[in-house]
Parts: sequence; structure tokens; C-alpha cells
Amino acid sequence: MKNKIVAMIFFSLSSIVSFAQSPDSEIDNESVDVELLQSMIYTRINQTRMSAGLDSLLRHEVLDAAAISQAEDNMDLQRIDTKDDFGKRMEKAGGTNKAVYMAAYTGTSKGKNAYTYLEVTSEFIEKFNKSKKDKKTLLTPDYFYGGIGVVSDPEKKRVYVSLSLGGINALNLGVDLRNDLAVKYSKSSRGLEQSDGKGCKACDKFKNWEKLYNGMYVKDNYVYLEYDNLKELKTLLKRSKDGFAIDIIQRDQYQCDKANIMDNNLISKGILLKPWFSKKLLKKNEREDDSNSFLGPISKIKGKYEKAFENGYELNLLVVQSKMICKTIEQTFTDEGDQASLTKLNVYPDTSIAGDADAWKPDVDKQFLEFRIPFEVNKFNYEYKDIKPFIDALNEPEFVVTDIFIEAHSSLEGDSSINSRLQKNRAESIVKAIQGSKLSKKTDLLKQENITTTDSWEIWQEQVKGKPQYAEWAKMTKLEVKAALRKSENLALFDSLLDAQRFALVKMEVTYDITGSKELPFVISQLKKAIEKKDANLALRIQKYGVKQVLTGKYAANEFVNMDIPKTAQFVTLEVNRIFMDTKFLKKGEMDESLIAKFDSLYKMAPENSFAAFNKYLMTIKFSEIENAKQVAELQKGINALYGGKITPKYVDALNLEYQFKIIARFDTVEAGQEIVNAAIEKIRKIYNIETSTWQNSLKLGYIFIKHKDYDFACKIMGPFLDDKDVGVNLVYAYISSACHNRANIFTPDFRKAMSRAKEMDESRYCDLFGNPNLTFQVLDHPLIKEEFCATCN
Repeated sequence: MKNKIVAMIFFSLSSIVSFAQSPDSEIDNESVDVELLQSMIYTRINQTRMSAGLDSLLRHEVLDAAAISQAEDNMDLQRIDTKDDFGKRMEKAGGTNKAVYMAAYTGTSKGKNAYTYLEVTSEFIEKFNKSKKDKKTLLTPDYFYGGIGVVSDPEKKRVYVSLSLGGINALNLGVDLRNDLAVKYSKSSRGLEQSDGKGCKACDKFKNWEKLYNGMYVKDNYVYLEYDNLKELKTLLKRSKDGFAIDIIQRDQYQCDKANIMDNNLISKGILLKPWFSKKLLKKNEREDDSNSFLGPISKIKGKYEKAFENGYELNLLVVQSKMICKTIEQTFTDEGDQASLTKLNVYPDTSIAGDADAWKPDVDKQFLEFRIPFEVNKFNYEYKDIKPFIDALNEPEFVVTDIFIEAHSSLEGDSSINSRLQKNRAESIVKAIQGSKLSKKTDLLKQENITTTDSWEIWQEQVKGKPQYAEWAKMTKLEVKAALRKSENLALFDSLLDAQRFALVKMEVTYDITGSKELPFVISQLKKAIEKKDANLALRIQKYGVKQVLTGKYAANEFVNMDIPKTAQFVTLEVNRIFMDTKFLKKGEMDESLIAKFDSLYKMAPENSFAAFNKYLMTIKFSEIENAKQVAELQKGINALYGGKITPKYVDALNLEYQFKIIARFDTVEAGQEIVNAAIEKIRKIYNIETSTWQNSLKLGYIFIKHKDYDFACKIMGPFLDDKDVGVNLVYAYISSACHNRANIFTPDFRKAMSRAKEMDESRYCDLFGNPNLTFQVLDHPLIKEEFCATCN
């Protein structure tokens, strides 16, 4: 039968009995048992894959034919052709060009001593394992089909081997069934190419694929996308030819009585819609410019495609970078169970004032404001317009004057009694001007006992003190100075000093108006004054009150965020709170790498400050890489020190969990990192009070990793319990939902095992699993899963 799959039975070498010779037989160059060598080498290849947790390769005659052809040509060349166009061999054999190969040759003897079949097999396996490239190829999870070609050269006493490997797209079994579809799949590439891995840096950095896909929906012949982070979305749409394309996959492409209907030589599976690029996409955004979110169409569905939706469909989102398809996102589903949600982490502030006996509240009791009014020569009467600039310069929130105290200063050279009367007149004029303004609701502010006059002798002493040019004057008495200043030459000499002595010091007793919107300016004013006085405790109490009002929506955050906080240890907590408000309200909760340096700086200023330390560790975990075990230990020590401090324990736990997840992601694939990973898992167990290793606790731990979106590690934790005869159905479905987030997992033994167990436990639930809103029906690309599904559910 054309395109038949050669059944592969996993057998030990000692069980081979159907061949003319045995594994221990010496090779006779004139009659090499090629089929025995093929089976032995292929079996060892599959043993290597299965020991790495991968599925065995299904042998297929198309890949066999291409491999045999290559092995024969290598024998004719008497070498391995490293530039061989294996794709053409595959197409000639009836497949696609999407397959790879490994090739080698070895001698059949050493001198007069002939090798056995077992020795030659081991030689080939050793060659493939020694080559980094071949070993990586051999252990690629996506490869599903395999083929092998073995030819012998009696004259040279050599055996040539070629091993071919390919994924589901290596074959094209349903390419001729295109006309059976209600709407034929697309042959046009729409000007796009499949990426070779280059030019996809933005794709590599992007993480929220699940959220991006789940934001898609169909409306009025358009595919719409809703995404809550426009800035993040723009990282995928930087260049003019970055964008999205939609591939409509029809359920009818996966019929049980025929091969899957698609052309694996193409870059798409189904109906490929015209791609939309960045300029057009962003122009279609229906959200306000300042919302930092996206809602709009990303592709148009022509009317002729409506029939494609009748029997069920799925949308694949193709992420395009410079007209190359860098990523294809398929439908997934997530079974999160009932495990408690993880605490969401962001900049952690010191804002708690609930139950705080020392909590600050706006106080409108009497306060005092001071300012100076310089006296102009020959000016005796003052109006409010003369005083207003000095009051405005105070930059105070709205207030009412309840009392006024004035010190009227005259210069030292004049007659004391005359000066006193003059300054009193000026002072009374100032009081009357303020009393008649909107600043006062009283008519009795003019009180003679509140007006004092002085001749500025003390000011003079400060003016001449310690200045060499005034040394003689500093020794004089008050009477001597006044007498000397009557001389015109001296008077001219001290004109600027005397001018500075003529002023009124106005001290107003005020009550602030904090009704309605007037409260915020008062709070900001009081906060600035506390900072200016370097009263960090009062400033923090005022700021915490302000933050609480911002959190409840009473105040806007801008004025608190834009405030200058001194860069000193005593004000570190205020700066942490300022960054918190900036991040939460002005930046819509977005954190970025710039926060690393900010919190590092604050931590260095005040390492004992819990809030600076917490946020420093949080930014390190989120944005920095962990290189070695020493860094792991140092950061862990710092996080542990937060327990028992001012930070709420559940947030320290959340930070600790985030750290353990990062450790696992960093060291799980590192050969020497297993001890570090085990320690991280143990910490997670303690935080969640998970003790024994049972399938129930494995499921509980799996749910934690699922909520953290670490689906691969959730699979790793739950996978070993799939063989447990008493395992619950919830673990099986949690495993399936986790595995489907990485398409490579679909082609693993554990995934097939989980699907079989799901069928055994509940056939009805198993059959409902395929298709929206659950598992993508594109898992039926796997021929063995499709075979089992069709036998059970069709």
C-alpha cells in the first residue's frame, strides 16, 4: 500500500529471531544482512529518544526511500555528502521537503577481525551521539516520522547509513483531497515566508501569547483583537512589515475516514487571510490614545469564506516579522483547578494607615504664615494690590486670615520717635489692606497690641559682624553708629544696608479651606513643608494619607508623583511610595527595567528599609538573569530576611514563589542544576504546606505552576503519575491542558498516555475535549491520537 506506515515494535536486541543472522554474528562483507542492521540501528535510535522522554519515531516508507537513496549515493561517492539536498529526495519519494537527515559510514572489520552486527550498530550510535548537531536532531521532540537506509560496500568493507527524520509536515497524505472541502485551503503565501529563526527577536522576547490569542474574536466578517497593553503590542509591530495574519482551519480538514486535508509544503494549513501590517493595524485602534490598550480589527474575512465556518473552525494567529512568519499560535485551554490564586506582585509601597493611632489627617486649626514687605521711600499707604505679590509668592492653598501680627522695621539712621510713628502708620495701612481683601472675613484685625516697631539695631549688628571692611563700625555703640550715620558721606556708604532694614515682617494667623477639591492643594502644601523641614516622619504620615485618597479615587496621583523627594536615607520610603504611584497610576501598572537602577540606589541608601529591599529583589527577579548558585543563595538570603519585617507575610511569600519559579526556569535544563531546582520545589511545597509526594499533591503543585503559566514544569510534575492506577481524572486533564500550550508536547509518550487514560476514565468527556473551547482539534495531526479518537468518538 502506498504511503503505508511501517509498524514499529519496541523490542530488545535479544528478541530478534526473524533475520538470517543474529546481533552477535560477525559481518560477512559478501552477504551483509541489511535488514538486521536497519532494525538494530533504528531500535537503538528509538531507545535513545525514549530514554530522553520523547516518543519513538514511526517508520514510514517515504522517509525510508529518501534515506536509502542518500545512503546509496554516499556509497558511490565513497564519502558523506554534507551538502546533499535531502528535501529534493523527500519530494521525489512522495513527501515534502520538510525533513532532515543524519548520515555516517563505518568499516565492517579491523584488520582480519570482523565486527559483529552489534559492534557496528554501537559504532553508528556513538558517531551520532558524538556530533552535537546530530544529537540535537535526534532529540528534537517535533520529529515524529523516521526512515533508515543501510547499504554495504563489499569492496571497501564499509557500511553506509542514512537516517531521516521529519515532523507531521514531512508527509502530504491529504494533499489531493483539497476539492473535498467546502472552502479549499489557500495555496497562496500572501507574500509571506516561513522564518528560519532570524529576524524574530521581538517574538522571542514576547511572553503573553495566550492572552494575545484569547483576545481574538470574529465580528461582522472581521477578526478583532482586544489587548490591554498597547505598549507591549507595539513591541511586535515595530517595523513596517511586522503584523498579523489569520489562518482559518476547518474542522472538515480532520475527517476520520481520510487523511488530514492540507498541503504541508505550504506555509499555512487552511484559508490564509491577507496579512495586515503595523501601520494599518495601529490605525484601526478604536481605543483612546491615552488608554494604552488596543481594540480593533486585525484581518478581514471575505464573504466567500463563510462556508468555512459551518462545520466548525479554529483560527491560527500568525505573527509576522518583516514578512516572515515567526510564530503560529493555536487554541489552548487551561484547567486551573481550585488552587488558591497567586498574589499579584507590583511595586510594594508603605501605605498602610488602617488602625494607625499616629495617622495624619488634614488639620485646619490655626497656623501661621510669614512674609516680608520692603518699605519704599516716601510710601506710607499700602493697598492690597501692593501686598498681593508677596502673598502669592507663599504659594499656599486657599486660606482665611484670622489675625495679623506686624513687626515694622525702620533704618537705624532716622529719628526713633518719628520712625516709630511712620512704621505704625505703614503697619496699620497693611492690616487694613488685608482686612479689606477676600482673605479676611473679620473687620477687627487692626489691633495696636499686634503692631511692634524696631530701629533694626540687631539687624545692623548682623550686617557688619565679621566683615573686615566694617571692623571699626562693629565696635561702636548704638548711639555712636546713629551719630556717625548723620554724616552724608557715611550715609551714602551704607545705603544698601540701611535699605535692607526698612521692611514689615507680617505674620498672619490663618485657617485653611479644605472643602471639596481644596483639600488636595492643602495636603500637598503640608507635605512639601514637612520635607523642607526634614521631618521625614511627618512627611511620610502626610504622604500615606494622600496615597490612600489616590487609591480611593478622591485625588489624582500626578502632584504626588511629580514631587521632588530628597535623595537621602531618611526619605527612602517616601520615594518608594512615589514610584508606586507613578507605576500604578501614570504607567497603568507597567514595570520596566529602569526600576532596577532606581531601587538598587534606594537600597544602597537604606539597606535596612524593608520596602526598598522588597522592591529591589522584585525588580531583580523580574528583569535580571541569575547566573550561578552563589547568586541564588545571596538573593534567597535577602528575601528570607524580609520575613518578620514590615512587609505583609503573604507578599513575601508571593515574592519568594516568584523567585523559585525563576530558579526552576533557569536551572531546570542545566545538567548540574537539579539540586538547585529540587531546593526551589521544596520551598514551594513549604509555602503551600505540601508534604508527601502523592498524585493528589502533585496535582495541587501542578495547579500552582499552571496559574504561574509555567506549563512545561506543571507537565514535568504531573507526568510521572500518569502510570498510577489510582490517579484521578483531574490530574489527567490538568496534564493535557498544560501540555497543549507547547505543541512539541503533543508528540511525547506522556501526552498519548494521558489521552488514552482520559478515554478510559470518561469516554464522553474525552470526546468533548476536542475543539472549542477546550483542546484544539489540530492535535489530530498526530496520527495515533487521531486513530484512537476516531475509533472512540466518530
